[in-house]
Amino acid sequence: MLKACQQITNKLLLGEGRRETGALLLFFNNLHYRYGMDMQRVNNFRMGAYAALAAGLINLQYQSGSESNLSKSLVLIAPGFLVLAFSFTQGGKRWMQSKSAAAISLTCGALLLAYSFIV
Repeated sequence: MLKACQQITNKLLLGEGRRETGALLLFFNNLHYRYGMDMQRVNNFRMGAYAALAAGLINLQYQSGSESNLSKSLVLIAPGFLVLAFSFTQGGKRWMQSKSAAAISLTCGALLLAYSFIV
C-alpha cells in the first residue's frame, strides 16, 4: 500500500500542484514512519519476552536435579509468557507504545537478566 501511495504522489509531483502533493507525500512518509516504529517496538517486546521464556525453559532443563528448580525457572517463564501473550492483544500493543512501558520493561528485563545469571 505504501509503495502504491508513493507512486501516486511521485506521478503527481511531476505534474502541477507541487505544494499540495509535497504535503501529501510528507503525510504518507510520516504514516509509514509511525507504523514502522510502532511495530518495531512491539517486536522488541516480543523478542525480549521470548528470550526470558527461552532462558527459563533452558534453566528448567539443565538444572533438572536441583531443589525448587520449577519455582526458580517460573520466575523467568511466567513474565516471558505473559508479555508475549500481551503483545498480541490490541490493548497490549497500545500500552507498549508508551514511555512508561519502555521504562518498566527495561527495569524488569534487566532484573530478569541478572536473575538468570545468578540462578
